[in-house]
Amino acid sequence: MHHFSRNIRWVLFLLLGLTWVAHAQSPVRAAPRCGFWSQYGTSAEKDLRIQVATKINRGTDSACTGKFTFHNDTSVFDKTGFTGFLGSSGYTLELQTELNNAQIKWEPHVVGLNNEIYLIPSLDLDILPIPLNVNAEGSATLRGKMTSSALRIDIAFFLLQSALTALPAGNCIAPPDILALVAIRASGVLATDIGLALKGHIPDKHEAEQMVIDFYNKAQQVAQDLANNCIAEVLKAVLGKPAVIVLIAAQFEGKFAVWFIDNWQYHNQSVDATLAYVPPPKPSVPTDTPKPQPAPPPTTASNTATTVLVNANQDWQNTAIPVTSGDRVDITYISGMWTFDRNIAKTDARGKPGFTNAEAPVPNANLGALVAKIGSSSPFLVGLHVSTIAREAGTIYLRINDTADISDNEGSIQVEIKVQHS
Repeated sequence: MHHFSRNIRWVLFLLLGLTWVAHAQSPVRAAPRCGFWSQYGTSAEKDLRIQVATKINRGTDSACTGKFTFHNDTSVFDKTGFTGFLGSSGYTLELQTELNNAQIKWEPHVVGLNNEIYLIPSLDLDILPIPLNVNAEGSATLRGKMTSSALRIDIAFFLLQSALTALPAGNCIAPPDILALVAIRASGVLATDIGLALKGHIPDKHEAEQMVIDFYNKAQQVAQDLANNCIAEVLKAVLGKPAVIVLIAAQFEGKFAVWFIDNWQYHNQSVDATLAYVPPPKPSVPTDTPKPQPAPPPTTASNTATTVLVNANQDWQNTAIPVTSGDRVDITYISGMWTFDRNIAKTDARGKPGFTNAEAPVPNANLGALVAKIGSSSPFLVGLHVSTIAREAGTIYLRINDTADISDNEGSIQVEIKVQHS
């Protein structure tokens, strides 16, 4: 028995040893190096506005996820004196996406019946962009529009708010995301009547009362499905008070003209916000020690690579890198953010779309883009990357594309320059 136990121990030691060797020899898959996400720019139409705040722009997880907070900052209601849902101002915007090497998630996960994303004035939205390929550029453009479905949600919010105001819920506290879900999922019952109203048929008193009743019945059912009994009880109580229904319907009917005039005025107007992903610099690949080779002839090309810092608040900056006519020059943006105006969000080396100036070094290029020149030659656009042949000898100079007044510029970027001498 003693020998048997000793043999068992030896077998266990042997198995443990083989397991350790296998683990030591197995390759370890390293998490991908992440680039960074940045807000590339926003555009606005009239009173439709979106504020974008960066929470985390450099992905720290294995998926290189960024995080941005979107806030609906429209101000249409400010002109009418009407305060929207939960004291907010403005109309709901439906977000449409254009994705390039990217996917997005959002929190809270409040979506429409057909997976639409809505940016509600009372409910900020965290947008989480994720690059599909962490080593390639990517972008996610979110375009906010006033649509008929978004208008249904605004009307649903108004009716919910009217019910909660008419019969306070006491100790019932409904989180904004739950109220949003109730409004979105119940708003479909309003589709037919709102569609008719958009064609010019404004509901009369009796039609408005029936719309209110139909909505509250649907909203009560949705609240019960979401296990929020307190909202369901408030709506049930309102449905049991005809005088309250008449009062809410009168208010509802009075708002119709304002809602549909605004919807007509801002229909198909949009506000865009673009999030851009810049991949990490490519790591140098170690190579084996080369075998001795005969010296190349003098005419063989040689390569040099240098990393330089370019500041936004300085004029043409001397890189101290000389080139001769015929040399191939590659300039590549690596990292960093800057801006040509401290009141405008920082961008990468591509600059801000839609902003140009005839007095900038490259007039047709975006303000805030990276530009270069060789010696006294004409400036040219670099952006994220350029490869060019030097037409004359001289030193490489770099600069932000902006006018001579750079006093309000901020930030800096890192750039890699490679020269292949002819």
